[in-house]
Amino acid sequence: SKGVYLMEHIRCVGVLVECGFLSNPTEEAKLRDPDHQKKLCCVIAAETAAFLKEKQTLDRGEQA
Repeated sequence: SKGVYLMEHIRCVGVLVECGFLSNPTEEAKLRDPDHQKKLCCVIAAETAAFLKEKQTLDRGEQA
C-alpha cells in the first residue's frame, strides 16, 4: 500500500501528528477545548525537541 506522500518525499526533518478524529464527537469536543489544545501543543513541542536533541547527538557521533 502507498504511504503518506509528504513523508515519502520530504527532504528534511518533519513531524506528522494525528491528534484525534473529527468524525468522533468525543474527540472533536476535546480538540475544540483550549486546555486540551495547549496540552497537545506542549507534548508535541517537548517530544519534537527531544527527538531533535537526540538526532543532533547521534549526528555528532556521540552516545545518546
